[in-house]
Amino acid sequence: MSPALTEIVSLSEQLRALAALQAWDGMLTVARERQHRLEVYFDQNPAPDAVDLIRSALTAIQQADQVVSAQAGTYRQQLLQDAVDMRQRWQMSSTYQNVQNLQT
Repeated sequence: MSPALTEIVSLSEQLRALAALQAWDGMLTVARERQHRLEVYFDQNPAPDAVDLIRSALTAIQQADQVVSAQAGTYRQQLLQDAVDMRQRWQMSSTYQNVQNLQT
């Protein structure tokens, strides 16, 4: 495996690790770097690695990306639910304050 493809695989592993830690800001930086490295890699002619090796590496990367995407989706849903819960609590608190103000 060429050093360039090794680096791309390494960046993909970093993405998976950052997703497990929910380090979304760090993931953006790593994802941009990986995208840049992929573009540079595929601009080379001829390819620095055998087609079967490239296909195998990209398949593993795509599978890892699907896991990361699912984790991000789950986290997004959790954030949305938290926002809904906070809004409901705020509305209840506001109603309680209004009732208390009417009683005084």
